[in-house]
Amino acid sequence: MKKVLLFGLVLLLVLLMASCFKASFAVIELTIEPLKGYIAQGTELTFSWEYKSQSDVKASNQVLNIGDEEIPVTGTSYATELAAGEYDVWLEAEVQNDNMFAKKPTTVESKHYELVVY
Repeated sequence: MKKVLLFGLVLLLVLLMASCFKASFAVIELTIEPLKGYIAQGTELTFSWEYKSQSDVKASNQVLNIGDEEIPVTGTSYATELAAGEYDVWLEAEVQNDNMFAKKPTTVESKHYELVVY
């Protein structure tokens, strides 16, 4: 009987401790202004992004991909004008969460957007 009770207490303690630790992850939410179907050439586009994470993002190396171009960016926004064409746009970042269990940086990508500039 003592062994069963001891096993139950140990199991309860392990489950309690496991619930205190959160997995480290980050999600990038990319927004594009204006995003209304086809975009006229010469229109300034503003790309902005926000990190969604359970803990603070401690550091990040960010690259904004617009078509075949890779643009290293800092901050949380970037504005530009695009020439006529079709573009696949997304943000790729190497993030380090402020979490004692997150030892290595994690590479994350935002949702991909298809833009048509005429």
